Amino acid sequence: MNKYDTWVHKNPLRRWRITEDGRSLTQYRVAAKLKCSPQIVRLWECGASTPNKRNFPKIARLIGIEESKLRSAWNRWLGKCPA
Repeated sequence: MNKYDTWVHKNPLRRWRITEDGRSLTQYRVAAKLKCSPQIVRLWECGASTPNKRNFPKIARLIGIEESKLRSAWNRWLGKCPA
């Protein structure tokens, strides 16, 4: 696995989606829960896009953490991009 792939796997939403409580949710299931497209979930997870201020609270509720903690984790993750 290259540095970029390793970095993508550390995305806060992806990590929750893959590992939290053994759910192994697909991007399609997450998108349905967030009422957005699976494509936008994919873009968030690969760092090509960042959730807007409407979506951060939805993601935080889904994951079960405070929005400020999610934003902080997301910004730390983005800051480590191997670009």
